[in-house]
Amino acid sequence: MDRRSNPPRIRQTWLRRVFWFATAFMVWVLSSFGLWLYSAYQVSGLLKLSQTDVTSPSKIVDSLASASTHARRVSIFSDLTAIQLATHVPKIGDEISTARTLSHAAGKLSDVLATGATFGKSVYSTNAQDRLFSDGRINLELVEALIAKEPMLAAAINDADWILTHDECSGSLCSQVTDLHKKIEKSKTLLSILEQSMPAIPPALGRGKTSRFLITIGNEAELRASGGAPLSVALLEIDNGYIKVSKMGQISTEIFPGNPKISWQHLMSEPFVSDPLQPIKFVNANMHPDFTIAGEEIVRGWQANGGDTLDGVISIDSTALANVLEQTGPVATPGFGNITGENFKQRMLIDSYRQLSNEGQRQNINNLIGQALISRATSSQFPTVLDALLATAPGRHIQIHMQDVNLQVLISTLHLDGATPDKRAEFGSDLIGLYSKNRNQAKSDVFQKRQIIQHVVLHKDGSADIERIIKVKNDVPPGVSGEGTIGYTTVLNSSYWCSYLPTNAEDVTMLLPDGYPNMALYNNGYQSKLAFTRGGEIKPGAEVSMTLKYRLPAGFIRNERYSVAFGPQPIANPVVLTVTVEYDYGTKSGQIDTLIAEQSMDRYVELSNL
Repeated sequence: MDRRSNPPRIRQTWLRRVFWFATAFMVWVLSSFGLWLYSAYQVSGLLKLSQTDVTSPSKIVDSLASASTHARRVSIFSDLTAIQLATHVPKIGDEISTARTLSHAAGKLSDVLATGATFGKSVYSTNAQDRLFSDGRINLELVEALIAKEPMLAAAINDADWILTHDECSGSLCSQVTDLHKKIEKSKTLLSILEQSMPAIPPALGRGKTSRFLITIGNEAELRASGGAPLSVALLEIDNGYIKVSKMGQISTEIFPGNPKISWQHLMSEPFVSDPLQPIKFVNANMHPDFTIAGEEIVRGWQANGGDTLDGVISIDSTALANVLEQTGPVATPGFGNITGENFKQRMLIDSYRQLSNEGQRQNINNLIGQALISRATSSQFPTVLDALLATAPGRHIQIHMQDVNLQVLISTLHLDGATPDKRAEFGSDLIGLYSKNRNQAKSDVFQKRQIIQHVVLHKDGSADIERIIKVKNDVPPGVSGEGTIGYTTVLNSSYWCSYLPTNAEDVTMLLPDGYPNMALYNNGYQSKLAFTRGGEIKPGAEVSMTLKYRLPAGFIRNERYSVAFGPQPIANPVVLTVTVEYDYGTKSGQIDTLIAEQSMDRYVELSNL
């Protein structure tokens, strides 16, 4: 055999080995990158789901659990040798290094995500032993176990923060590092608040004492500035986690018969009360637009009337109740049919005052619905009721006021405190807030249709001229009867009106319909003034217009950036909002920017031209 033929065979064998080695190497590299990228994709997608799919809380819980698992994996996979070697490859190495930074931070946050999933599963679990609430009792042991994890969560968040702060960042992924860092900073703030409030949570749930919370049912057909008049209430008592309703009924006939005027030390001042001890009825306790004030007034008014000492107030209105019935099913009533989420406002806020023969019959039906709400909230339907209520929170249809300062800070952080826009807006913002109080005991506020059209002209010196046109229509449907000018059955609308504007607003004027009293200005004590008018009447089908004008002084607008915060009053029909900004200087002279156009607004919102 010719030995000269061996070298080609050797070369072929060597080439095959190189080929298979290269193939194996590429499979190894691609597999490493595949596992890493897949886990990173899963974390990103699952976290987006947990933030947006509020219609399916169980999906949120599942997504947090899966995100926790993938966050651990993405951190582990980022340390695979193939990934580490790739950081030295020109051009793409910096991107991979930054991606590894994100991966390591995600790994540190995996325990935080897992704890969120654990809490979520406790709310929605079908297993009574693992459930946060079961058989009329809050699982205090589970609550305390979750509270005990706070130091671990703080350490994990701080570790992730350290990684994002100290690891070098370059390439297109730096923006994601910055975004994650901002979210972690917010998480640290929330965790700091949780750390302060956590010791107060078990006592609030009845550990070592009996806690009492007043639930007020606000009637949006008869408005107070912070929501519907509190015509019905239920007193919840919590003892060692066990919940019971110790008192329930209508204020004027069952709780405080005759609804007398009582004196207490007011937190609110003019224009709502003229004297710090002015006697008022309990049903007027929530006259102030800001529930952080109105909630405290309810507490003081309740106790001044001889009620038990309260740990807090939870205000729920017709919109919130309707959503609960929409999610949990109708309530059958004797002689008045089924009350559903769809027909709740029509039947309870309109028909009941015209079709039921006496006040006692109407109040019995109100009590039936209240009892159904409490029964469902203290049963296996608790998660569904909770979701239904919280879904209405942006419009302030559920508002909470706590007596414990640290718990109130937590409630405010979660935006459940019913605060007006001056409490939430960044410093230097313009303010839009329109609030009314019924003044003729009518149930006609349910027909109100409101529109706010705000036009802003910006000047070179940083000043601005504001024109706010407020339109209110008493949109009574055809066939709805009414009589007289005062009382339950009139369809005449008569209200006080209160508008928010910044403290340093100048040259404030208000053009009002004929017969309306002149506007008066009041300092609200925060970064706001109140433009207040005792108003007048709006006949059925009629619309009135009120035009508020003011000037923001030179220097108020900085770097050409105009910002405005809008806050809603809890009402049956959300405000339709339009805001436009015009420039009268420079290259933008004559330009008009539309920040929002004819949009129904049932939530707090911040708008800006930049």
